[in-house]
Order: sequence, then C-alpha cells, then structure tokens
Amino acid sequence: MTSSSPLVKAEVDPERRIVLDRNPWNNARYTKKYEGPSAAAKGRTYALHLVEILLSMLWGVL
Repeated sequence: MTSSSPLVKAEVDPERRIVLDRNPWNNARYTKKYEGPSAAAKGRTYALHLVEILLSMLWGVL
C-alpha cells in the first residue's frame, strides 16, 4: 500500500498473537513524539458535548 502521508508508527504483531514474546510493550515505535490533541481541540469537544446535553434536555421537555 502506498500513501502520501509520512510514516508515524511502525508496529510488530499488533493483534498480540505471538505468545512467546517476553516484552509485548516494545513492539511499536513512533517516528516522533505523540503530542495528543491541543487544548483548543479539547475545549471545542467539551463545548460541543455541552450543547448536545442542553439540546437533549430541551428535547426531553418538549
């Protein structure tokens, strides 16, 4: 398979089928440090969740 996106992670035995592996925690390597979602993305997610809760409460009243 080919892709234009850069390599981020390489993993050996992702389904954990090799039983004799002494240390299954060393089966993956990342090309760069994973930063996770930004604070702004988390804020947008929480705001959207709050809107969903408020709309569902409003729908329950009607």
